[in-house]
Amino acid sequence: MFLHTKRIKLKFQKDLIYQIALLQVKGIGPSILRKMLLQFETAENIMLADKADFIEKNLHHPKLYNKIKESKTLIEHALNELDFCNRNNIHVISYNDPEFPYRLKECNDAPQILFCKGKESLNKKRILSIVGTRRPSPYGQQICKALCEALSYYDTTIVSGLAHGIDYNAHCFAMKNQLPTFAVLGHGHKYIYPSNHVNTANEIMNNGLLVSEYCSMVKPSKYTFPKRNRIIAGISDATLIVESPLKGGSMITARIANSYNKDVFAIPGNIFSEKSAGCNHLIKNNEAHLIDSANELVRMMDWEKENVVIKNKFKNFNKLTEDEMKIISFLQKSGRSTIDEICSELHETINELHFRLTQLEIKGIIQQHPGKIFHYIG
Repeated sequence: MFLHTKRIKLKFQKDLIYQIALLQVKGIGPSILRKMLLQFETAENIMLADKADFIEKNLHHPKLYNKIKESKTLIEHALNELDFCNRNNIHVISYNDPEFPYRLKECNDAPQILFCKGKESLNKKRILSIVGTRRPSPYGQQICKALCEALSYYDTTIVSGLAHGIDYNAHCFAMKNQLPTFAVLGHGHKYIYPSNHVNTANEIMNNGLLVSEYCSMVKPSKYTFPKRNRIIAGISDATLIVESPLKGGSMITARIANSYNKDVFAIPGNIFSEKSAGCNHLIKNNEAHLIDSANELVRMMDWEKENVVIKNKFKNFNKLTEDEMKIISFLQKSGRSTIDEICSELHETINELHFRLTQLEIKGIIQQHPGKIFHYIG
């Protein structure tokens, strides 16, 4: 039994070497390689095939065939790559591996190979991608913080791209709330971009995964980052845009997610703010659902109907301020109350109270009804 398992592992490792080698050939991407694998069964067979074999299988492309045959360094490069991965605890997962993310596999342009560093499975129960502008406002940061706190009750995995701004906030607030988080990289594992996020990347490895489709030596560039957006969109159940201008990576990710028939959500913002122009545009054009609380997102994803083990909120009340606890305590006793009644009871100004009520609503602890009536939902 042991020898049989070992042979299977070695056979898989050998085919992985040939797959990595073939993906270095200019003109062979994941989709073309999968098409070739359907005909030849293994990557080794592709490498060893002659021109007649390609012609017989209707796959002959003179330039492509010649590139495969002429390159003497493909296998050497692949062996060096696997050696680097073994030395750096990077797990290499191919498309047909049971560990390959099943959500991503449903996307026709999915990567053929993923290089992963960390401790989590790519197939977690609930996965949400959160992306946004690299220059968020305090409002965007506040939304990120509140959403991650609320989603911690549903053990949601947070995916983002390790960039400055909303990406960084999504990863950090996920970890602060003990949520797994995946960072999808636009480069190989030898690099971390931006470089000042090295410490955050190390924390993510201990709380989730660093994921890349690129070999270790691939440097970050303007060409690699747009490609990784499809992984951010494809690896999750849904994508949430927190703040975004009309153009940028977040809008690309939203549209890719829509093309995959994934749910897309957006946080509405100030109509005069450039940082919210993208989110408002997506909502206006029915390209994203408007989300104003984590409770709404959970409802739309039907996560509340799943067999979810929700963490006891009372254990997390130490995360709330004293003023927020006073509001909760009052609403627990009163059932439903208007904002004026709460204001009168707690002796607060309308502006201060409105801010705190919004925070609690985003966290999914209270719910607002028409007429500014609030109730505690526990």
